[in-house]
Amino acid sequence: MPLPKFLSTVGIHALAGLTHAPARPEGRYRLALLKLDRIGDFVLASGAIRYALAQVEGPKLLVVSEVAAPLAHRLFPEADCLTMPAFAPGLLRDMLPIALRRSRTLRSLRAETLLHLRYQPTHYHRLVQRWIPARRALAMEDTTHPLWREAIRLPLVSDRELPYPSLGEIADLREGALLGCGELEGHRRVMEAWLRRPVTLRAVWPWLEPLRANLPPQQALLVAPFCSARIREYPAEKLIEAVREFHAAHPLPIHVACAPDERARAAALIAAFKRRGLRDVAAVPNACLSDYAGLVSAYRLVLSMDSATAHFAAAFGTPGVALLGGGHFGHFAPWSAGSRFTWLCHRTPCHHCEWRCPLDEAECLAEIPPKTVAEALARQFQRPARSLGAPVEGPAPAARH
Repeated sequence: MPLPKFLSTVGIHALAGLTHAPARPEGRYRLALLKLDRIGDFVLASGAIRYALAQVEGPKLLVVSEVAAPLAHRLFPEADCLTMPAFAPGLLRDMLPIALRRSRTLRSLRAETLLHLRYQPTHYHRLVQRWIPARRALAMEDTTHPLWREAIRLPLVSDRELPYPSLGEIADLREGALLGCGELEGHRRVMEAWLRRPVTLRAVWPWLEPLRANLPPQQALLVAPFCSARIREYPAEKLIEAVREFHAAHPLPIHVACAPDERARAAALIAAFKRRGLRDVAAVPNACLSDYAGLVSAYRLVLSMDSATAHFAAAFGTPGVALLGGGHFGHFAPWSAGSRFTWLCHRTPCHHCEWRCPLDEAECLAEIPPKTVAEALARQFQRPARSLGAPVEGPAPAARH
């Protein structure tokens, strides 16, 4: 074993041993749900969280990432909410300080059941699960993921570790009008294993209705051009060309969305739009995350990268188009209710690369023709301005644990 991995192995197991929660504690919480992840991933888990919370009476706990906490507080006020960093890649720089600050708090918790809803393996997420005492725990792990093959073997403290859906199983995952993805199927399987009865995809379908804005329809095109990594963004010149072609036939105002740390990039893009003859272009006003999510529900049309905005729009049933790369194709997208939302991707031989892309521009995105984007926007523009989205199956009271 290489020396760096040996030292990491020793450090990870030391953190796990020093902070390992006592086995089989008595439950203070009837149910604990662990979901430390990005905003879009939390949206994908929102229906499963709602469904799980409805199955039990008594105290319930959500452990969520700091970035997703504003959504969790608004969507699930019936549960206590504990926030932590979404990721901690470094052993000494990240995991050790978190262990010193937070593991004691987590060890003081008691849960009858713990459901872990993040499936891509990291040492940090395994450690956090080990720090939460639970009488019964269920988790799922994607053992096909490259990180799993490279990971230090630190067993989860789980009664069952479920296999993540294979690429073949999620190639065309449909239930009626619903098109699912690997994450949604994973959530469905965790619920099914926990409850020991069939659970439908509709039962765990993303649910954001408390965030829906009570606003008149925003007669504009919302453009969300940025993503968590630039390799996952559509080239700016092609984006402008696509919007110009759509705008020539459907002259909607254009609103550009960005995070606070993306304002300079948004200003540069707006200036580029205007240089190309699109005058009615402006930045979306600053808003907190939950208010921004609600604002997405009111837009006439959305064009987004594979980002939180795309997942908000798909969950609300806002007509829109998202540009999806091939790195995680099938795992987190595409998904949609009926034909209300379109995901575009250019198929390449290197699909499912886990975004280990050696290119300056990912061909799976850059090779999507602007004309294809404009035509997809035009088709979605013909759909109703607002929709209640996909109905969500309500849990049966008799199924409570």
